[in-house]
Amino acid sequence: MTLETIDITIVIVYLVGVLAFGIWIGRREKADREGYFLGGRHFTWLLIGTSLFATNISSVQFVGQSGLAYQIGIAAANPQLIGGICLATSALFFIPVYLRTKIFTIPGFLEQRYNKPAKLIYCVTMISFGLFMTSIILYTGSLVILQLFGLGEDMLFTCSLVLGIAVGVYAIIGGLTSVVYTDLIQSIVLLVGGVLVLVLGTLSVGGLGELFAAVPEEHFELLLPSNHPQMPWTAVFSGLLMISFFWAISNQELLQRTLGAKDTRNAQLGMLLGGFLKIIAIFVLVFPGILAFKLVPGINPDQAYPALIQKVLPIGISGIVLAGFLAALMSTLDSSIMSLSSIFAIDIYPLFDKNISEKKALKVGRIFAIFILIWAIFTAPMVKDAGEIVYLLMHRVSSFLLPAIGVCYVVGRFSKRANGFGAIITLAVGYVFGVTILSLRTIPALQAYCPDIILKSNLYHINFFLVAAYVIVLLASSRLRPAPAKEDLAFLQPTEEEKQERAATIKRVGIFGTFKFWLCVYICGFVGVYLLF
Repeated sequence: MTLETIDITIVIVYLVGVLAFGIWIGRREKADREGYFLGGRHFTWLLIGTSLFATNISSVQFVGQSGLAYQIGIAAANPQLIGGICLATSALFFIPVYLRTKIFTIPGFLEQRYNKPAKLIYCVTMISFGLFMTSIILYTGSLVILQLFGLGEDMLFTCSLVLGIAVGVYAIIGGLTSVVYTDLIQSIVLLVGGVLVLVLGTLSVGGLGELFAAVPEEHFELLLPSNHPQMPWTAVFSGLLMISFFWAISNQELLQRTLGAKDTRNAQLGMLLGGFLKIIAIFVLVFPGILAFKLVPGINPDQAYPALIQKVLPIGISGIVLAGFLAALMSTLDSSIMSLSSIFAIDIYPLFDKNISEKKALKVGRIFAIFILIWAIFTAPMVKDAGEIVYLLMHRVSSFLLPAIGVCYVVGRFSKRANGFGAIITLAVGYVFGVTILSLRTIPALQAYCPDIILKSNLYHINFFLVAAYVIVLLASSRLRPAPAKEDLAFLQPTEEEKQERAATIKRVGIFGTFKFWLCVYICGFVGVYLLF
């Protein structure tokens, strides 16, 4: 299929419009570290929530999660649902601490709680993870564009080049302000496009009744048997829950906009809005995969979403949906670029230049952002050789690289005994072990050397045991050194000023404007979805 002129025009106008808007809004922000990397700390809950949603719903989700739903049904929604409840938990227990300390990046917590070496290991781990993810994001976006334009995979690099440059220009010039404000627009376009695919796809199968009758019953079960190879219920409430929680409390790409909140209430409500939108994401990401199972059977799962677009959308509407897909790609890629560049400029480069100026910090951040963009463009074509659904590949990387980091955040937040020595040991062991397992399971030439128990086990189950092992390593190694001084941990508890400010806020906005009220509403919705399916 070749897109008609009107569809191509819509896509081009959208790309140019977002690019121009991103540059314009970003140029208005103050040219210092706080302005470039945190948007001047003036984001409201609406901007934070929509940006969280747009960042999380990437081309990987559109391609990979729809592809997973094509295979296993609505159980593919578990990462979205579990991720939402973890966002709410992070907002309750972690975000107040981060904002209290005025950190510029999420790894700053590790320096406050442990020491600089712990922060540095986090930074190296997250940059490794981020470089891998930027390649996957750009690959999945390019794959869909190629299919919709009827182009061969030999054009994969060219497509990655065009998309990468389109995103990189406004993100690198405008900083986080450009990213967050363009994410608001892209969330709207993304949802409109997703709803159009859902509605027109449902009409094409003859309605929901016809869909339920034509698709296997297990495709509408959220919790699958414990022996299911990809998404057993035992994995959902063990390894998947832990991955999602660690992602919600320690991911710089995700949480950077919360550090730019105008106050704690806006940060918490913004994260909760992101959780609400993740429930909606079930219908714009997962259901299309089930519709494709009925309408375009027998295809590569990663082609389910673009194949559905080709099948059900008329001229003109295809352009709007494709713009929504590009919104998902752009909003995630720009956030990845910003998060990695901020980590490098704020947490790593000052180790080599202790007197770095504000101007030089911005220059270093932009240079590193350009490097990330070039890396993603040149490595995106290599992802196709991984031989796995990209969504599962993404979770494989998360499962092996993030557990040690997550353990240090959780134990550090709630335990007074863990210390810097234990954190260094845990993070170092976690990085080496995670990279080793990831390489053995992912690189075909190395799989022969991978023990069967690791090669054949569900990755979420492996994650659960890794977490348990790292908790033991952290607590045991911490016993080899004295516990932190009480005054060094004082920042973990709210100050009297904060308590008074919280009471004043409740009095000002009323119970219906508080985070805890909307948290209760969200929990009811979360439980309701699991009861429904």
